[in-house]
Amino acid sequence: MSIHAPVLPTPGITTTFENIPQELRDIQQWILWKPVVRGRKLVKIPVSWMHPLGDNINAHDPGYWGTFDQVVSVMHADPRFGIGLVLDNTGIICLDHDDHPGDDREAVALGSEYMSHLQAAHPTYCERSLQGGGLHSFYRGVLPHGRTGGIIDQLNLEIYAAQFIAITGNGIIGSRSSVAEGQPIIDSWKLPPPVATTALGPTEALGRSLRLSDADVISTMIVRRKQIYLMMANSSDLQDRSTAYAQIIGDLDKITGLPEQIDRIIRKCPFFKNAYNSSKYDQSPRWLGKSNCTSMLDYWLKQARSNNTESIPYAEHLTGERRAFVQSIFDMYTAERIAREAPLPPEAIAARATSDESIAALSCQQGTIDWIIGHLLCGADQNSKASDALEHLIDCNVAGMKKPFRLFAEVATVATFGALFSRKFKSCDGLASTALEILVAPTASGKGEAFRFWISRVNERATPMTTAKVFTSPISSAEAFHGQLQKTGTMLWAREDANSDIQILAAPKDPTQNRLRDYLYELFDASTFGHDAKQPPASIASRERKDAPIPNACGSLLWSTTPAAFLTSYNLKVLSTGLGSRALVTFHDAPSGKSVDDRDVVRKLSPRGNNILNLAVLLADEIDEAYISRPTEAAEKVKLIAYEPSASDFIRKIELAQDDIHTGVDSGEMPNHYAVFLRTAMLTKKMALVSAITRALDLPRCGAPVVLRCDIEWAVSRVLRSLAGLAKLFDQGTLGEGGDAERRAAIKEWVKVFFDAKKPPRDKRVTTEMLRDKIIPYWWMLQRADKNNAFKQTVFGADRALRSALDSLVDSGAFARLGNREEAKRYQVIDAEIL
Repeated sequence: MSIHAPVLPTPGITTTFENIPQELRDIQQWILWKPVVRGRKLVKIPVSWMHPLGDNINAHDPGYWGTFDQVVSVMHADPRFGIGLVLDNTGIICLDHDDHPGDDREAVALGSEYMSHLQAAHPTYCERSLQGGGLHSFYRGVLPHGRTGGIIDQLNLEIYAAQFIAITGNGIIGSRSSVAEGQPIIDSWKLPPPVATTALGPTEALGRSLRLSDADVISTMIVRRKQIYLMMANSSDLQDRSTAYAQIIGDLDKITGLPEQIDRIIRKCPFFKNAYNSSKYDQSPRWLGKSNCTSMLDYWLKQARSNNTESIPYAEHLTGERRAFVQSIFDMYTAERIAREAPLPPEAIAARATSDESIAALSCQQGTIDWIIGHLLCGADQNSKASDALEHLIDCNVAGMKKPFRLFAEVATVATFGALFSRKFKSCDGLASTALEILVAPTASGKGEAFRFWISRVNERATPMTTAKVFTSPISSAEAFHGQLQKTGTMLWAREDANSDIQILAAPKDPTQNRLRDYLYELFDASTFGHDAKQPPASIASRERKDAPIPNACGSLLWSTTPAAFLTSYNLKVLSTGLGSRALVTFHDAPSGKSVDDRDVVRKLSPRGNNILNLAVLLADEIDEAYISRPTEAAEKVKLIAYEPSASDFIRKIELAQDDIHTGVDSGEMPNHYAVFLRTAMLTKKMALVSAITRALDLPRCGAPVVLRCDIEWAVSRVLRSLAGLAKLFDQGTLGEGGDAERRAAIKEWVKVFFDAKKPPRDKRVTTEMLRDKIIPYWWMLQRADKNNAFKQTVFGADRALRSALDSLVDSGAFARLGNREEAKRYQVIDAEIL
């Protein structure tokens, strides 16, 4: 509490420590404090009893707490310091009644009368404050609703349960020498749950949601904002409370548009249980009024809404089992980080001793695409095969092509059957085999022929009662897509020339395209088992057509485009959006093989392939008809597919390896575009479902579907081939925000300027050794990157864009990094021509 007095007291002289009750003395949460004058006020500043003349401390940090005897001995040695008790988790509350100049005199009088009444009816230890104008009464009890304090304005009374209180030992007349039970008193106050007020109302602007549960919001934070979630899930002190709250509230605001939900979630989180953290949130500094803010939440939320330009899309709610698994990953990540930061014993340092050359070699090897592929394969063969049944279907596709090419046949086959299976079959964790496949290949390479092989055979099995499940025409609006989908809940949207469609997903140009993009992403996410029905778009067209919600809606995409069109649409910004986090892009910019004689093209599907396709279509028809005619019973017809234990264990290995990649990207140890590998596990499980279900439908060996380890091994190898091809495009500079090629060209010009003998840099930090040895400092390049649009307009900012470009130059041999990536301050130019 602030003390309205300009005189600097000497608390060590005025404190009567002998009167302090033994119950308080036994609590080992004592600190020292010193009085400091600030303007017309005198405030109490916590200091360390071990180093009282050192820096100020956080009173809620147990590392600075001491015993009663320890702090009293220091106070006696230097009476400029007083003693204080930190109430955190002690089961002790303090009632603080003040009588400051300017306080409401009626409230002061009523409060004084109330304190006298309490002392008479419930006598306890009560002492006068430092200057004698206020009273501190101590009771045993716990505040309701997880509160750490409260204010009773009409009595000028403040209540503390998690604060440090300056202790004087100057008891009032009639004060007891012990602390009395006060829970009945606390209960009589009927303190309401703490709620931060804000003048801002609910909003759905930018795609925020008003319908998510608290669990849904937290699940989204886990998936989309792991680092912020870890901050919220940690009960330790926030390093910079104001910045941390701004980040937390900013991200919550991107998910939910309900201020009261944001406040409720914050108060539930472990980090808020820390009194040091919560005190910042619940404080009411005088400057809030000048900022037209009613609370700190109001202040931070106004900042967030003025800066936020996009929402964070909802991520599916995790089951209890899945949540426990995800939490175990975060716990493991935290444990590994603590282990990495812990000092090594001398024998461990000696065992790990190695030469500078081997360290450099390891640094170059780790974090490359080849290393990532090996890490995520977890020992699987990169050339693993799918189930024999799925391999047979792919072979049928290859045999039926004028230009046989397995890659195209594999993409078309997996996407087609994944779409047919998606509504009927789900994995035990609810995942569907819905596909969002984009095949990038040159014109006339045979990709369209691979698509048509299955499209024609699926649609020819349509009947008057069952609408065709493959749709190939353009769709320009969400209303049109929903109208087509509600005819049958299973649909594959196949597009042989999807140049304009990809543009809509990558960079929608108007509200209609925005709605279509959002609808497709939400549909892809809604295919999980138990998800809410897919609602029709909120539009006049949908209302007039009386569009209805679609339970268990499943829509897959199979698109192809040319390299030229793809490279103009896809960049780092797209990689960080819904398209980048859901689509599996297979890039092939090379000849796809030679055509064969027409007589060698197998026009007829094999009996085995025909049986599998027939059963797949029949099962899709069955589930579609059930949802249309008996929607309340249809969910019972969905078959959940289990994982064989070895398959489940292997998936876990992949997810843990993926977490390592996530850590590398978040920490800046890996380029930003390696985030493409962060969907490996999800896509692997989708692909493995297709392999497992196809095997079960292979009639000669029909059995209950189960995902085997071999399914996972094939799926992860197939996914990584596609993801690695996309990542290499970024590495090579073919893809990139503004173009990595443009950034390379800029760096090349900087090199020329820096080493220009006629006009050397004038900065005194540039040494002759740098110019002689062709060493260019990072800070010099960053100064120019901050002014270059190719760097500063990237979604990750100029610093990370420059590091990413330099990483690719190091990998290509143009530059040599002096030091590791995090510490690199200088780069040596090895071969300027490579630039």
